[in-house]
Amino acid sequence: MSEPPRPPAANGRRRFLKAAAEILGGLVAAVAAAPLVASALGPIFEKRREHFARVGPVDSFTIGRPANPTFEYRTDDAYLHQVVLHDIWVVRRSETDVSVFSTVCPHLGCHVYWEEQAKQFICPCHASIFSIDGRVLSGPAPRPLDTLAAKIEDGILFVKWERFQLGVPKKVSL
Repeated sequence: MSEPPRPPAANGRRRFLKAAAEILGGLVAAVAAAPLVASALGPIFEKRREHFARVGPVDSFTIGRPANPTFEYRTDDAYLHQVVLHDIWVVRRSETDVSVFSTVCPHLGCHVYWEEQAKQFICPCHASIFSIDGRVLSGPAPRPLDTLAAKIEDGILFVKWERFQLGVPKKVSL
């Protein structure tokens, strides 16, 4: 048996309620999905800020003598915030000229140290030797010591920590 015909007003109300429920459901789904979409696409549009960490007063470094300070470097990746200790080589050349080198040997990643008597940076693992300005003097190191971005503000040295690919002739940031 077929249903008896409905009055036109009942069909109009049903269509209206159905459309209203679909629109309301779509809005609720969109509001619920917005944070997920924003967190997935957010990093694409976010500009990377250069983060310089405070190392210390420039006056605390002796001109012409490498120093090996340790500093805290904060990294932010989405909701993950870490503070990591890093050490560097700081060579102060004058009141306003400072060179900053990574302590990581560009050959295979060993820790480079300063040999005061020889006045050279030495990698104890594979015998690479570097001058006070980071140039390779001997050994298997494929490039000079890696320099790090540094700036001086109000007499304080700030450094941007960075890691580089090992064993290649060109300095390639990771």
